[in-house]
Amino acid sequence: MATKRGEKRRIDDNERFSKCSTEGSEAEKRVRISDDSVDVNKKTIEKLLRTNSQIISKLEVLITGQKNLETRLSSIEKKLNDNNKNNNNTIDPEYVKKLVKKVSKILFENFVYPSQDEYKLATEKYLKDENPEFMRQFKKNQWIIFFEKKIAPTLVQQHRSI
Repeated sequence: MATKRGEKRRIDDNERFSKCSTEGSEAEKRVRISDDSVDVNKKTIEKLLRTNSQIISKLEVLITGQKNLETRLSSIEKKLNDNNKNNNNTIDPEYVKKLVKKVSKILFENFVYPSQDEYKLATEKYLKDENPEFMRQFKKNQWIIFFEKKIAPTLVQQHRSI
């Protein structure tokens, strides 16, 4: 029986060894497969990182360009606002005097006692003929306000003194 038991033990040991060796080879296959997939993953990751860095650099260029455009646009808007403020709030007094004299002369030839509307219309007509760029800077409401504040008082006074 001893031999039989010994033989059984050897057979059991051989089976265990063969099972371990097949399990080991499966584990090695898994390691090899996972190493291969890791290599693929490394290559894929490297490619993704290169693509991401290219995208980021292009975005940085776009953002820089957008900031430059915003800066330029804000400076242009500021210049336009400053120009509008200057045009609407100040006018050369000498220009107003010349304008008033010429419009008064035109009005005096046609009207002895012109109304406020006749002053405004005569001034508009004269400016459209002589200085159209000046008139283009105003919208209708802006022109009325400008006329009433800057030109009308001097024009009425000049016309009355003639």
